[in-house]
Amino acid sequence: MIALLVRQSLFRKILTSFMILIVIFALVDVAIFSLVKNRLHGERIEQNRLTLRHAADRYHSQFERVKNALYKQYTDKDVTRLNRLIISKTQKDSFKTGAIVEDIQVTVREPELYLDNMMLLFKPVPLLVDKKGATEEERLFPDIFTSETYSSTYWKAQFEREPNYVIHPAASFFNPAEHPEKKTLIPYSIKPPTASYLVVAMIDAERLRQAIAGERTNLNLTILEPDGRVLYRADTGGPVLPDGLLSALPAAGGGPDYTVLDGNYYFSQQDADGLQYILSVPGLSFAEEANRLNKLMLLVMAAAVIVSLVLSVLFSKRIHKPVRELLSSISNPGETALDSQIHEFDLIGHKIQTLLKEKDEILGELRQQQSVLNGYDYIAKLKNINHELSDWHSIPHHAETFTIVLYELRFRSAAFVDMPVNRELAAQSIGEHLKLVTDERFPGSYTFRMEAHQFLSVVPGNERDRLVAMLEELKPMLDRDRRHCLVTAAVSSWFGHSAQLGHAYKQVQEMARQARLLEEMQIVLECRTDPSVYALTLTQEQELNAALQAANAAEAVRLVGQWLDELDRDEASVRRFRLFASSVSAQAQKIVEHYKVEASTSWRLKPMIQQLGECCTLKEYRDTLQAFLNAVTVFIKEKKEASDPIVEHVLGVLQGHYAEDLSLEALAGSLNLTPAYVSTYIKEKTGVNFTDHLHDIRVRKARELLLETGMNIQEIAEQVGYRNISSFNRMFKNRTGQSPGEYRRTQTMARTS
Repeated sequence: MIALLVRQSLFRKILTSFMILIVIFALVDVAIFSLVKNRLHGERIEQNRLTLRHAADRYHSQFERVKNALYKQYTDKDVTRLNRLIISKTQKDSFKTGAIVEDIQVTVREPELYLDNMMLLFKPVPLLVDKKGATEEERLFPDIFTSETYSSTYWKAQFEREPNYVIHPAASFFNPAEHPEKKTLIPYSIKPPTASYLVVAMIDAERLRQAIAGERTNLNLTILEPDGRVLYRADTGGPVLPDGLLSALPAAGGGPDYTVLDGNYYFSQQDADGLQYILSVPGLSFAEEANRLNKLMLLVMAAAVIVSLVLSVLFSKRIHKPVRELLSSISNPGETALDSQIHEFDLIGHKIQTLLKEKDEILGELRQQQSVLNGYDYIAKLKNINHELSDWHSIPHHAETFTIVLYELRFRSAAFVDMPVNRELAAQSIGEHLKLVTDERFPGSYTFRMEAHQFLSVVPGNERDRLVAMLEELKPMLDRDRRHCLVTAAVSSWFGHSAQLGHAYKQVQEMARQARLLEEMQIVLECRTDPSVYALTLTQEQELNAALQAANAAEAVRLVGQWLDELDRDEASVRRFRLFASSVSAQAQKIVEHYKVEASTSWRLKPMIQQLGECCTLKEYRDTLQAFLNAVTVFIKEKKEASDPIVEHVLGVLQGHYAEDLSLEALAGSLNLTPAYVSTYIKEKTGVNFTDHLHDIRVRKARELLLETGMNIQEIAEQVGYRNISSFNRMFKNRTGQSPGEYRRTQTMARTS
């Protein structure tokens, strides 16, 4: 036997095992390295993608800011007045351009615009106004704005174009008198089709690029117009766009957002205005990093393999020697026990003789106890010891059809029942009864508890009709306890394989959530359209806020009751009612926090909020929300009754004189205080500044006039203190989410319906 074992060579097997492990770990290392390399490559791609996205967003935002500045300058009253004088052929001596020049200087100095200059050109006369002043354009262009691309003739031709805004391709400009070095500028002009004057903003392209690129000074970015022409290219020494790049780039919105040509990477992104941004990255940087990683991997792997081989040989020899000695001692029990330097082997050797002696005794005992073990196995199966675990794991192994039923229990709040019950005991009782009935009707079914308030039955076969019949019979019995607990039973579709259990459970969960607020057991057989989220509309939030801030409990209760009735008419689900109650309570808590109600006081709302989550009927929601809103308004009223003479005076003036031209300076003067102090004081005491208080009162009065009178919007705006209809529209929409006309129309339609 020993000779046979020696021929099989334990040493070789151990060494071979080590070799296999070395190969496996080497392959794992290669796989990990490949993943890491791919990950690094992906991160480089993502880094450049994010860089391009950031640059594109910044350029787009910058062009929008310049566009706004152009529009502001174009519509400036001084500019339009000068244009009228020019059109009326007034003498040049009467042209006043000082204010316009100051406006241009202020605009050009704005750091976020990155402008080098801004100029106005007029079609009827050869007049040009820029940050230096007014001059004749024939002198300006050769003397100040020298460019091979843009001449006076080019700008005159712009008066015949159709687009309002045009971003012109970047070009080099220089001022021979002041700065002989060239500057790369991007002209951006505004000229409506019928206009007789043109406003041009000169964007400093290099300064803008440095601001956007930041520390990445080698950002090689090219901006293309929608027709493919180059609008601007940052000359940082990167690869030039090759021919055919545009056709190779992916279409906007589809495929990857980069391509590789001639070993270089080109990333592309298009903004909302159709401008295409292309980031050029030399492919050499990617290749160098990959080569460096390859060399490092080969070096580390070679060292690891060599060390592993040496250690494998040493460990194999060390393990093989005591094993041979152990085999010898087993073959010759009478020999002396193994004396090894390894403590474990030495202990094994000393115990082998004892184990061999005990072997016969143990085998005898096992033969005698075999029948006892078999009996215990039968008892375990008959008594279903740990049967839920074993049964449940047996279900997925049977490829059979099934239908499941989910029972969801909704226990009513203790505030709405005469005698509260132990929910755990009640749930156990209901679950046992459901299991008993289901097992009796459907042998082979499996009923168990999923959650504290959920039971699930898995019924083999397509037994949906029989299940519905069983539930109809269970309904009268379960409805007897509806004063304490309401049950919803959701029956799934028929499924053809047990692998679909997860999907079936999700289906019945969704169906159970669609139960209605009914005081009876509900059997849900199909899904219906029901939104999974709910939130108060902006108008509802504002109406509820107004009622709560006024401490008007009756109005708040009326509004919430009206919205509850709407949900009831829509046959809303239990989930929607809970989401609605959560939205109302969250909005009320915001108001409570706004008025800085003490935590010890607002803590009394917690039981009512918890009770809202346990409401099971419309009446319970109505009563709980009424009590909740009454408590909230009491807190707010108590907080507001803590009088403050300055706040009362300011709010009284706003309420009585909101239609007048009020100012913080005049109001502060009447109190012999500084405007800054009054503004800060009002903000600290009420949480809202003076201007917002004034606009809130005006908009609230305007809403009343829109609904209660037939006055037009202009008249209403003037009556509540707005002399500018645009300001009125903006403030009204900012606070209601609708324009005045839309608000009147929607509220009128709502009242009619």
